[in-house]
Amino acid sequence: MSLNINKIKNIHFIGIGGLFISSIPFFFLNINKNINITGSDIGNNEIIKYLKKNNIKVYNKHDSSNINNNIDFIIYSNSIKNNNPEILKAKKLNIPIYNKKYIIKYISNFYKNVISISGSHGKTTISCIIVYILNNLNINFSYIIGGFLLNEKKNFNFCNDKNIIVLESDESDLTFENVKCKYFVLNNIDNDHINNYKNNINNIINSFIKYINCNNKMLTFLNLDDFLIKKIINKISNKFITYGFNKKSDFIIYDYKINYNNNIFTILNKIDNCYYNIFVSNCFGKFNSINITAVISLLYFIKKNIVFISMYEAILNLKKFCGIKRRFEILNNLFFIDKLNNKINNILLITDYGHHPKEIYNIIYNVKLIYNKKIIMIFQPHRYSRTYLLFNNFIKVLLNVNILIILDIYPAFEKNIYNISSYNIYYILKKINKNKVFYVKNNNINNIIYIIKKNINSNNYIIIVQGAGSISNYISNLFKKNE
Repeated sequence: MSLNINKIKNIHFIGIGGLFISSIPFFFLNINKNINITGSDIGNNEIIKYLKKNNIKVYNKHDSSNINNNIDFIIYSNSIKNNNPEILKAKKLNIPIYNKKYIIKYISNFYKNVISISGSHGKTTISCIIVYILNNLNINFSYIIGGFLLNEKKNFNFCNDKNIIVLESDESDLTFENVKCKYFVLNNIDNDHINNYKNNINNIINSFIKYINCNNKMLTFLNLDDFLIKKIINKISNKFITYGFNKKSDFIIYDYKINYNNNIFTILNKIDNCYYNIFVSNCFGKFNSINITAVISLLYFIKKNIVFISMYEAILNLKKFCGIKRRFEILNNLFFIDKLNNKINNILLITDYGHHPKEIYNIIYNVKLIYNKKIIMIFQPHRYSRTYLLFNNFIKVLLNVNILIILDIYPAFEKNIYNISSYNIYYILKKINKNKVFYVKNNNINNIIYIIKKNINSNNYIIIVQGAGSISNYISNLFKKNE
């Protein structure tokens, strides 16, 4: 992709309201503030509001009238199909069209030191912690990540210094393959998004192996506790660093303890034969100790080869870590109002983005470890393909909650070619635990409130709002904060 940024006057984005694609307009505006940015999206989320607040015109529907000959090129999100009217009009006018994952390649080529984080689970947590620490150490750098720190209103930043950029590189659509980087973190490999890999996990594995082995100037960081990474490590020919509980790792986790919502452990850096004592707030669980160790190993090499940072100060900042929105986000002192206008107080709620059985298991396990409470989970499955392909895994995991409220599957623009619904999950679980599983058709809020009120008879319950789709909207609609 070859673009003369100084000659570009107009860029249009189709599906501009997505988390990742919505950051890209600001990359171009950082280089040339005179570029005119437009976009279209059928949603009206907080991202759209942020774009409009920053003087970006967003059309509220996809329509051929949004496209004209003045547009230099178009960028579209993964949710956009080939028959989209704007795509069809752009092709008719011979306007260049690019998927957002190819634009990431263009963006990464602007920077001297690219840090790319990928893997099936944990990449947003790793990315957010790196960004949090580098920000607090006053390092000048850019980033695009897949989540929001609790004290931030955006998931990106572009500075004039083109030395460092941190990119969260999605494996679901092979975005990671388009990023030429100095450091690449592969946190794990799992059977997620395998419909994009011809339903064969070996295709995901081989994509990662090929990418790592084809970049001999890149240093890769590998989680040695991950089953599939251990399985493929002998096939990796280029240099790599390992981290985890595994005693063969270069950065080894020792003396792990959990104290309420804090992770406490020690990391042995075998390269320098030194120890780091780790205390992290708002980021707990064994899986997060691995994510944190990935960050520490990465910071060590950033210090060594890119820019000086104090490891002491970096680790000190972990104590003040603010947490990440919808990643085991704890909300205290909530209430809700039922349809009879009764106020139900003292609700403790955890909201989490996890939508894969392994991620949901980690949430349930850690809630039980920390809180001596029963669990009510409001769960919205994400994608028909994932629900169908991992159906048995979901059944096993969801049996571990006391009360389950299942909402309709969030399609994420998929068509239901699998003939699967949330009722299928409900039907199987109901036969096993008939009194404690509820299916709420059409995500009816009043029905959700009724079920919660009927089953919360004491303060001995914690509510988990679980899923990656529209379920986060129900948090603000259902639960309010006592001031």
